[in-house]
Amino acid sequence: MLTAVLGVCFVGWQLGEQRRAMRAEFGNLYIQRYWSIDDDLMLADKNSPVHAQHRHRYLRLFEDEFDVASLGFLDKKQWRAWHSVLDSHKMLARLEDDLAVCNPDGDEFDRLRSCLAQRKREDEPHDVSRCLGA
Repeated sequence: MLTAVLGVCFVGWQLGEQRRAMRAEFGNLYIQRYWSIDDDLMLADKNSPVHAQHRHRYLRLFEDEFDVASLGFLDKKQWRAWHSVLDSHKMLARLEDDLAVCNPDGDEFDRLRSCLAQRKREDEPHDVSRCLGA
């Protein structure tokens, strides 16, 4: 009986460690994507179609992060830190401009748009646990 209980505890611990490793892996993947996009944005002519493509990639990164966070596949502390970048009015204005340029029809980036609309409506930062985008 004791062996069975210890076995169940070990399996639970092992699953928790696997989940933690998966969250760290997703976090690292998104950090790599962010820096790749940021580097490409810095090198592209700001008025070029290539720059607009990189802005679209940045919006896609945000949307993907919302998707993965909603599934619980990102570390909560890391997700809160990433989400807090949207506390900046300058960043919100930049994202709204990116959305207007990269997706004027408004038929993409639903999670990001929900988050931005909620922030605009409430006129304050919000905790990721109650974000309408996540």
